[in-house]
Amino acid sequence: MSGFTPIGQGHSTPARPSSERKIDYDRPGGVIIKLIADLGMEVFMYRAEPGVYLSAHGTEVPEVLAKRAGFDTERLGKLREHSRLVAQATEVYAKQLDINETKASRTVIAEKDGFQVVLIGGVRYGIFSPDGMELTKGMPLTEAVALELLEQLAPSSKVDGAGSDGSGERAAGGRVRKP
Repeated sequence: MSGFTPIGQGHSTPARPSSERKIDYDRPGGVIIKLIADLGMEVFMYRAEPGVYLSAHGTEVPEVLAKRAGFDTERLGKLREHSRLVAQATEVYAKQLDINETKASRTVIAEKDGFQVVLIGGVRYGIFSPDGMELTKGMPLTEAVALELLEQLAPSSKVDGAGSDGSGERAAGGRVRKP
């Protein structure tokens, strides 16, 4: 029994190159698989990534092979460029409006009983509780709606810094107190 080696032991399996990825058949949008019959080779393309063609091992395949497999490489190449330009424009627009949550400036525009109306970026506002938790997480509000909600959260106190006449005071019931 000295020459016996259990299966899977004693044999080294070469590691996959880091550029390879496994094909995810359950990816949202699905995957299109086409066969180059005379080569016995499958070419894959995720619907969410038009114009990016992959082998069964997840490595990119040249357009020549994708065309040979039956993909409309001209149309899909245009869709790929379109997706790239949309992503680039979205990134530029988000930077201009400062709507990225991690970078957004947080300016308190009104406060009442510890509750705060905070400008969270662009023209989006949120309500924060006295303990600092965002009550409207995931639901950006307009300034008017945020101030109205602040009145409902703490109706009996005056609002600091939110009076439309610049006085910063509101009467009980939510009306602006006129001097």
